[in-house]
Amino acid sequence: MSHLWETHGSFSSRLGLRDGQPGTWLHFLHDRPHPDAGHAADFFFFLPSILLSGFMFPFRGMPGWAQTIGEVLPLTHFLRIVRGVMLKDTSLAQLQSPIIALCIFTVSAVCVAMLRYRRTLD
Repeated sequence: MSHLWETHGSFSSRLGLRDGQPGTWLHFLHDRPHPDAGHAADFFFFLPSILLSGFMFPFRGMPGWAQTIGEVLPLTHFLRIVRGVMLKDTSLAQLQSPIIALCIFTVSAVCVAMLRYRRTLD
């Protein structure tokens, strides 16, 4: 008997479970014709996120254009929340801005996914 993941590879891919790595919400937005296209999308999403979010380099030490790009990445705001809670014991009022930013990202991703979803009878 074959496993669910073997018979329905696209199901596991859409859940972001490809290659045992957690995916991003981008996996839900479109169908990719080839698995390598998914890896390319991961490369073009994860690499800028890691480099421009302040995860590897100090955010305030980056040039202005890099900070502007970093502000539109969800990882930047998530890292601010995690650092504030785990390292600095920041209050909820001080974390209001990154929390609101993450909520905006979440609502926009859900809206795009709902608009792109098509029910088929196949």
